[in-house]
Amino acid sequence: MAGKLQTHQNKKSSNNYKPVVFVYRNTTFARNYISMAGKKTSGHITRAKIIEKSFKLFCMKQYDRVTYTEIERATDLRRGSILYHFKTKQELFEAVVETMLLNWSAALDVPMPEGDMLKNFIEKFVDNCTTMKKTAAAQGIKNIHLAYYTIENAAFCNFNDFDKRLRQTRDVENRIWTNVLTRAIEKKEIDDTVEPEIFARLFMNIYYGYVYSSIRDIDGGNICLLREDLFALYNRIKKK
Repeated sequence: MAGKLQTHQNKKSSNNYKPVVFVYRNTTFARNYISMAGKKTSGHITRAKIIEKSFKLFCMKQYDRVTYTEIERATDLRRGSILYHFKTKQELFEAVVETMLLNWSAALDVPMPEGDMLKNFIEKFVDNCTTMKKTAAAQGIKNIHLAYYTIENAAFCNFNDFDKRLRQTRDVENRIWTNVLTRAIEKKEIDDTVEPEIFARLFMNIYYGYVYSSIRDIDGGNICLLREDLFALYNRIKKK
């Protein structure tokens, strides 16, 4: 559901630290920040700070090139404080991957829409993609797709069972698209000859094609083009 973006700025003092949060209704990406910021204990706040700042480091550099010195500098924390929360760099990296990659998908948080099921779902899906891009830009990450590509490559080598976990996330996304398409057929929004499982893959392929083609773009791609492509397929199957 569309909503206003509310900005919470970082404080310079580590004692008053709050993660940058772009609050957008119904997105796991935003809620990951909100949940980290919402904990009251200093331990939770410090852990949130380490994850957030390390997220940017792992986005910008290969895993083996991120040093503890850089993490200390980025978090404004001593090494002992970092090691208290994360015993190894791999443990920290896995926390970043869990929080910011495996637990987020543009499809996961779209509420089941009323009216034109598929049309409204696509609109909310694109809204979520826009939110992700703006949230990342607020942290200085210009190309979120390149950032995730960098983290994914490192995760295949440094995160146990990452390939399995990533497939599970994709399977969930596929079931969501399939469910939306099935209900759109029931509501006579789209042609009843449409095979939900096949078209679920087609919609996902459009999205992930956009993601990977945007890796080389300075600003992470034009979301308007993603919207155009998704609706080009939608217009092919909607009831005339």
